[in-house]
Amino acid sequence: MAYASHSDSQILLARVYEPTGTPRGAVVEVHGGAWNAGDRTVGDHYNRALAEAGILVCAIDFRHAPAWRHPIAGQDIAQGDLLLFDGTSWSANAALGPDGAGVIRIQVAAPLAID
Repeated sequence: MAYASHSDSQILLARVYEPTGTPRGAVVEVHGGAWNAGDRTVGDHYNRALAEAGILVCAIDFRHAPAWRHPIAGQDIAQGDLLLFDGTSWSANAALGPDGAGVIRIQVAAPLAID
């Protein structure tokens, strides 16, 4: 699913891993890749396991260096958070409420996830 598009024609995609039944929680998964590689599929194995455990996972793409400089990646990740919290688009908000979501920090994307 597309979660953002930008004037530079870059479309950012998210992959949603939905558990069977009502989710017990939700996370935005921010992939690693040294800020210049990877995409939403990097953590596929882990995200499937989380969904099997009842967690809804939104794995997101973000724009990479060197083509895009700081703070672009952090802004993309913040926009990805809206997949969970924004009631005007697809959202886990209805099932979870505002306290049921968080961020998984994987590999070097951790600083971007808290930017």
